[in-house]
Amino acid sequence: YCAVTEIKENVFWTRVPTVIWNAIDDWPALQKWVNKKKDAPPINLDGLISSFGHKTEIPVEYKDGSRKRLCLGDYLDKWKSKFDRSDEKDQIGYLKDFVYKSQSSSEAPTPIIFQGFRNWLSDDKNIGYNFLYLGARGSCTHLHCDVANSISWSASLAGRKRWRFVPCEHTHLLYDATGRHLAHDLPSTKHQSPWYARCRCSCSKLRCFPSIHLATILELIQEPGQVVLVPSGWYHTVENLDDALSVNANVLNAVNAPFVLSRLETHESADKEALFGGDNLSADAFLKVLFASLRADLKAFCKEKESVSLLFQIQRAAAMARLLASLGLLVSPNLFETKINKNIL
Repeated sequence: YCAVTEIKENVFWTRVPTVIWNAIDDWPALQKWVNKKKDAPPINLDGLISSFGHKTEIPVEYKDGSRKRLCLGDYLDKWKSKFDRSDEKDQIGYLKDFVYKSQSSSEAPTPIIFQGFRNWLSDDKNIGYNFLYLGARGSCTHLHCDVANSISWSASLAGRKRWRFVPCEHTHLLYDATGRHLAHDLPSTKHQSPWYARCRCSCSKLRCFPSIHLATILELIQEPGQVVLVPSGWYHTVENLDDALSVNANVLNAVNAPFVLSRLETHESADKEALFGGDNLSADAFLKVLFASLRADLKAFCKEKESVSLLFQIQRAAAMARLLASLGLLVSPNLFETKINKNIL
């Protein structure tokens, strides 16, 4: 837990989940999308309509896992009619992964604290990893690791959230005895071993997870106005303890690019499809995106190095050096030589 003023180095270097406050105090969205009156619902639905438009299509996820695309106005009308009937809110569905272009919005821009490294996922007009989430009390996101091992941050504008994390080194404990099926959720602290639960695959069968009780689970409660930073590779669940509104983003840069590459080399195509907007690209194709972004970052670094602290310069240079070393190990020598010899750097 830390305030923005207490962070003296680049925040993306943290390897543990971090709660940051004061990072979004200047967001106009806190005035436009959130009601301050005690007797009013916490979320200003009319403010969301004003920002995004009544007919904007949004993705909505339901309790059974199904998804639909609805008009934002129609979806929020259901919210308005059920604000006083909490037992029916789960029928509204959870607005999740609504692509939110922070560079084109003044209401909730990327917090300054996350702007030290350019987000390579935001540089291509076809790739937008900034999301709006709106969920009723009790709605949740089941056990998952953020797409392609990206870093993510989540800023809560309204409502509390319960986060539960598992460290990277305990990931293997989250699978069943075959090592192929990931648990759907994490067990409570009072569960008994062996633990039976549904897996994340489409069959959703009950399976035994014999080692999940050995995994370390870190839990935190996120309050409105706080930002949670999730490092690469940490599996986690998120539960809305109140009606909740948040803005999230996924980040790829020199710090975590090696983790992204390793996942694209070894994981199913779902990550590649999500990362590249539906195109199932290979790791080699991803390298083309990566090298172009790295070259742009290096040029910016050379121009900015006089205006940033020495510690920050060292950290960013170290991240890029580690990335280049990883590339030398993960790609074929011929491909690596081709990229480097063409004055990429």
